[in-house]
Amino acid sequence: MDKQVELQIQAKLNKGVYLVQLTGDITKKSGKQLLDWHHWEAGLPGQSKRLVLDFGRVNYINSAGIGDLIRLVRMGKDGLYQSGCFGLNYHYEKLFHMVGLTRWLTIYPSEWAALDTETEVG
Repeated sequence: MDKQVELQIQAKLNKGVYLVQLTGDITKKSGKQLLDWHHWEAGLPGQSKRLVLDFGRVNYINSAGIGDLIRLVRMGKDGLYQSGCFGLNYHYEKLFHMVGLTRWLTIYPSEWAALDTETEVG
């Protein structure tokens, strides 16, 4: 079995979007790390209304990681912020659709598309 890669999280505000770059694997342990990394229920920094997750450097997401991602994006659904992502490979894009994650998370084809899209929240 391959060794899991620790999750690294970096974020920045870009065009009013809170862009979170994820590097590594998303598992039970690192999913909790992501949930604890910010107080998501209180909204986003800089009064941003959009969260965009960059999965371009994520190699592996297990079922517990998917569950934590669902929890993360559902925290913003009550008008605090809207969630999106880009950088998914075909397998994970298909899986996100199958488990219903796309009810709360918009999948964009690129960072440019995610940042260029204007979305009303609330």
